[in-house]
This record gives sequence, structure tokens and C-alpha cells, in this order.
Amino acid sequence: MPAPSPTYERIRLPEQHFLFVEKTCAMDGPAIAAAMGAGFGAVYSFNAAHGISPVSTPVALYPGMPEGGEMTFHAGFFLTAADAQKVPDLLAAKDASGALTLETLPPGEALRTTHVGPYAALNEAHKALWDHMATNEIAPGPVVWENYIDDPTSTPEDTLRTQIIRMIAT
Repeated sequence: MPAPSPTYERIRLPEQHFLFVEKTCAMDGPAIAAAMGAGFGAVYSFNAAHGISPVSTPVALYPGMPEGGEMTFHAGFFLTAADAQKVPDLLAAKDASGALTLETLPPGEALRTTHVGPYAALNEAHKALWDHMATNEIAPGPVVWENYIDDPTSTPEDTLRTQIIRMIAT
């Protein structure tokens, strides 16, 4: 049975506060998994140590396209505005790791799709989203991210759900 055709939903996003660690690694499955695990772990540990409850599952935000066999991404979680207000003072404290960054994403329109299947096939879902935007003359914005809905340690690879969100240029 063939996979269902992807669906694309145009959504309006509010301002979002994103706490992350920047990671760069080889474009290699095990290297990506290790870098993402380390990044999510660092942000999760910081949040837990300071009583911060993320409002998202793990998120990998891509500030640019991969180049030269390497990829750079921001691994983290979205926070409430109230928790985001606490973060600068916490990051300035002596016990902060120094690797964490808080960024505020502006409100705006985006397209969202959900990929079901292995992480190794996410590039195909990204390409399909970009093709959909080009076909429908929707100008892509500068920000794209993946929201990992399911835990890969307890969900079969072929049923993992990952939302891909691409901002639309204004």
C-alpha cells in the first residue's frame, strides 16, 4: 500500500521563545543522532534544574542549509513567555553552561506538514514541502524546524511522527 500523499496546513504562529544549544555535525545518521541527543539533553537538564517546563516536544531548528557534508542546527524546546523571562538571569549565573541561547521567533504564517516514518527520510519530506511551496508560489521564510512528536526509543521507526514547519516570507 503506497504512503498517503502529504498534506500541508497553513498556520499562524504566535511569537515563540526557543531555548537551544547550537550543534554542528557530519551529515551522517549516527552523528546527527548523537549531536541531537546531546543538544536536547543539555537543554532538558537546564530546564529541569531550574523548574522550567517546555511547551513543546524536542525541536531542531535549521538556521541554514547544510554545506560541505556538515549540518548546523539548534536543538531545544519552546518555552512560555514567563519562563523565557527567567532565562537571561539564569544564563548569566555562574552555574550556567554558556552553551545555551534564548531566541524569540517572531509571529507569522507558516506551512506545516507531518512526516511519518524514519528520520532518515526527513529530507524527502522537506523537499516535498519546498516543492509544494514553489508550485503554489509561496515564498519560504528563513526559518524551518522539525518538531519530534514521538519518542524514538519507544515508537517503531516506521510510525515516528515529525512535524516540519516552514515560515512563509512576509
